[in-house]
Amino acid sequence: MPSAHMAVRFGNGGRWVRAFFATAAVLALLTGVVIVVPRAVVIIRVVGEPVVTTFIVSAAPDVLASSPLLSTMPAKLVALEQHAAIISLAGQGWHFDRRAVLQSGPDEFAVLYQERDLQELARLRLTELLTVNRMLRTDVASRVVVVAVEVLPAASSVRYQVQTEGEAIPRLPYGDWSSQAGERITSTTDVIAKTPGVHEVSVVIWPSFWPFLPLLPQRFKFTLDIL
Repeated sequence: MPSAHMAVRFGNGGRWVRAFFATAAVLALLTGVVIVVPRAVVIIRVVGEPVVTTFIVSAAPDVLASSPLLSTMPAKLVALEQHAAIISLAGQGWHFDRRAVLQSGPDEFAVLYQERDLQELARLRLTELLTVNRMLRTDVASRVVVVAVEVLPAASSVRYQVQTEGEAIPRLPYGDWSSQAGERITSTTDVIAKTPGVHEVSVVIWPSFWPFLPLLPQRFKFTLDIL
């Protein structure tokens, strides 16, 4: 008789053990769902501001590398009648401004410079005008226009007067915002909206009813929308 009573208690205990493990499995599944499933996109809208400047840069064949400090960049001299060579260099990123023709005795030479050198100098000149909490937009190239050309035969160089225009946007603390993982969406949008330069912020979350940012920073990303 005592052994039968013990068997019943063991049977009840077995049900409790099974219930415990079932509950633990459900909780583990829910935890995994909470951590892994939600994903979000934080859309930050800012207003871009134009920034414009004019600078002088010289190009010469004896310059080996572009120098922002000296405002110089390398150049190639090609005999003006060598059209095929000029076209070939153009395919390699070299630009010939038809005003930049160097006369040397009876010969005429086209002066070519690398477009990327001029773009980089323009970017640096624009960046010099910005405060520490602003940055130059990099997803689009700055507008660069050579407004005047001065040929210097004695120095075998050409001086270009360049006007450039870019777009300045706020420098945003994305790293700090990543610490908002797991916070309520309303709390996160309040924090971001108070950042100088932010015009508007919204969050697209999946599933749509979920009120928190994902716990894993890898599960949400920031998207910048420039107005």
